[in-house]
Amino acid sequence: MAAILLLFASFALYRGRQLRRHVAGLESEFRQLADRHARASRALAIVTSQGARLVQLRRAGDKAGPPLRAWWSRPAGFVLSGFGVPKPPAQRTWQLWLLPKSGRPVSGGTFLPGARGEVLLISDLTGRLEDPAALAVSEEPEGGSPQPTAAPVWLGSLSE
Repeated sequence: MAAILLLFASFALYRGRQLRRHVAGLESEFRQLADRHARASRALAIVTSQGARLVQLRRAGDKAGPPLRAWWSRPAGFVLSGFGVPKPPAQRTWQLWLLPKSGRPVSGGTFLPGARGEVLLISDLTGRLEDPAALAVSEEPEGGSPQPTAAPVWLGSLSE
């Protein structure tokens, strides 16, 4: 009888550990989904806000490549999205710039595309800048730069 109880207790402990690991994995997955939902909700709020403006960012020069799209709303912020965006070289990142009508560019944040080249950058720069004249994306050192160090790879005008 003692052997049966010991066997049962061992199995219960083993199964309990398995279930705890499974629950921890589900909790992690839930947090990731909740984060994705919050980001998507924030992006949708910006895109659908009154006065939101769509900006098409095209590859600078005559280079072929995927376009980027940005939605700018003064009270809500902006969203930058794209698909098929290439990864920058090692230890480099893409950085979005808001180009004012006069003055220095303002960083809108850095980003790296996902595994399939997907990009979703959401930023709240309300109050930091009047309506920008254009948006640009440049390749910058990892972590970003206080000002652009390279020519824009993508460029889009808000006056279009």
